[in-house]
Amino acid sequence: NMTTSRYYYHPHELLKSNRQYGEPVPEVYMPPTTKFNGSTTNRDTYKGQQGKRANAFVPELRGLRHTGKQDLTTNYRTDYHSHGLTLCAARAYVIAQQKQTNSAPISAQ
Repeated sequence: NMTTSRYYYHPHELLKSNRQYGEPVPEVYMPPTTKFNGSTTNRDTYKGQQGKRANAFVPELRGLRHTGKQDLTTNYRTDYHSHGLTLCAARAYVIAQQKQTNSAPISAQ
Protein backbone atom coordinates (compact mmCIF):
# COMPACT_ATOMS: atom_id res chain seq x y z
CA ASN A 1 0.00 0.00 0.00
CA MET A 2 2.64 2.52 -1.03
CA THR A 3 1.53 5.71 -2.73
CA THR A 4 3.04 6.78 -6.02
CA SER A 5 4.66 9.85 -4.49
CA ARG A 6 6.32 7.76 -1.77
CA TYR A 7 7.49 5.23 -4.36
CA TYR A 8 9.12 7.80 -6.66
CA TYR A 9 10.36 10.26 -4.00
CA HIS A 10 14.09 10.24 -3.31
CA PRO A 11 15.45 12.51 -0.59
CA HIS A 12 17.86 15.16 -1.82
CA GLU A 13 20.65 16.90 0.01
CA LEU A 14 20.07 20.56 0.73
CA LEU A 15 22.46 22.92 -1.02
CA LYS A 16 23.87 25.52 1.35
CA SER A 17 24.83 28.83 -0.17
CA ASN A 18 27.04 31.58 1.23
CA ARG A 19 25.36 34.19 -0.95
CA GLN A 20 23.48 37.07 0.63
CA TYR A 21 20.10 38.23 -0.65
CA GLY A 22 20.50 40.36 -3.77
CA GLU A 23 23.95 39.13 -4.76
CA PRO A 24 24.16 37.89 -8.35
CA VAL A 25 24.76 34.20 -8.95
CA PRO A 26 28.34 33.98 -10.25
CA GLU A 27 27.69 31.06 -12.66
CA VAL A 28 24.63 32.67 -14.25
CA TYR A 29 25.31 36.42 -14.26
CA MET A 30 26.70 37.90 -17.47
CA PRO A 31 27.61 41.58 -17.49
CA PRO A 32 26.13 43.63 -20.33
CA THR A 33 28.21 43.73 -23.51
CA THR A 34 26.87 47.11 -24.72
CA LYS A 35 25.37 50.15 -23.07
CA PHE A 36 21.58 50.06 -22.63
CA ASN A 37 19.98 52.48 -25.08
CA GLY A 38 16.72 52.87 -23.13
CA SER A 39 14.49 50.90 -25.49
CA THR A 40 13.31 47.29 -25.43
CA THR A 41 13.23 44.83 -28.32
CA ASN A 42 9.44 44.68 -28.14
CA ARG A 43 9.17 48.45 -28.39
CA ASP A 44 11.53 48.57 -31.36
CA THR A 45 9.91 45.74 -33.36
CA TYR A 46 6.18 46.24 -32.59
CA LYS A 47 4.15 47.34 -35.58
CA GLY A 48 0.62 48.31 -34.61
CA GLN A 49 -2.11 48.22 -37.23
CA GLN A 50 -5.07 50.52 -37.54
CA GLY A 51 -8.40 48.80 -37.09
CA LYS A 52 -11.89 49.63 -38.23
CA ARG A 53 -13.71 51.87 -35.77
CA ALA A 54 -16.59 50.19 -33.94
CA ASN A 55 -20.12 51.42 -34.59
CA ALA A 56 -21.90 52.91 -31.61
CA PHE A 57 -25.05 51.05 -30.60
CA VAL A 58 -27.78 53.12 -29.03
CA PRO A 59 -30.93 51.19 -28.05
CA GLU A 60 -34.37 52.50 -28.93
CA LEU A 61 -36.08 54.51 -26.24
CA ARG A 62 -39.39 52.80 -25.62
CA GLY A 63 -41.60 53.10 -22.59
CA LEU A 64 -42.55 50.08 -20.53
CA ARG A 65 -45.98 48.58 -21.06
CA HIS A 66 -47.90 48.39 -17.82
CA THR A 67 -50.79 46.35 -19.21
CA GLY A 68 -51.29 42.66 -18.65
CA LYS A 69 -50.84 40.33 -15.73
CA GLN A 70 -47.48 40.22 -13.96
CA ASP A 71 -45.97 36.97 -12.77
CA LEU A 72 -44.63 37.77 -9.31
CA THR A 73 -43.62 34.23 -8.35
CA THR A 74 -39.94 33.54 -7.82
CA ASN A 75 -37.96 30.56 -9.05
CA TYR A 76 -37.44 29.50 -5.46
CA ARG A 77 -41.17 29.26 -4.80
CA THR A 78 -41.92 27.41 -8.04
CA ASP A 79 -38.92 25.06 -8.30
CA TYR A 80 -37.97 24.24 -4.71
CA HIS A 81 -39.05 20.84 -3.42
CA SER A 82 -38.44 19.98 0.20
CA HIS A 83 -36.09 17.09 0.78
CA GLY A 84 -38.22 15.55 3.51
CA LEU A 85 -35.52 15.66 6.15
CA THR A 86 -36.49 14.10 9.45
CA LEU A 87 -35.74 15.38 12.92
CA CYS A 88 -32.67 13.94 14.54
CA ALA A 89 -33.31 11.98 17.73
CA ALA A 90 -31.64 14.59 19.94
CA ARG A 91 -33.78 17.43 18.58
CA ALA A 92 -36.97 15.35 18.95
CA TYR A 93 -36.02 14.59 22.56
CA VAL A 94 -35.50 18.29 23.34
CA ILE A 95 -38.87 19.20 21.80
CA ALA A 96 -40.60 16.46 23.81
CA GLN A 97 -38.93 17.67 27.02
CA GLN A 98 -40.05 21.24 26.34
CA LYS A 99 -43.63 20.12 25.75
CA GLN A 100 -43.64 18.17 29.03
CA THR A 101 -42.33 21.11 31.06
CA ASN A 102 -44.73 23.57 29.39
CA SER A 103 -47.83 21.38 29.79
CA ALA A 104 -47.28 20.60 33.49
CA PRO A 105 -49.51 22.76 35.70
CA ILE A 106 -47.73 25.08 38.07
CA SER A 107 -48.76 24.43 41.64
CA ALA A 108 -49.46 27.36 43.90
CA GLN A 109 -47.96 25.67 46.95
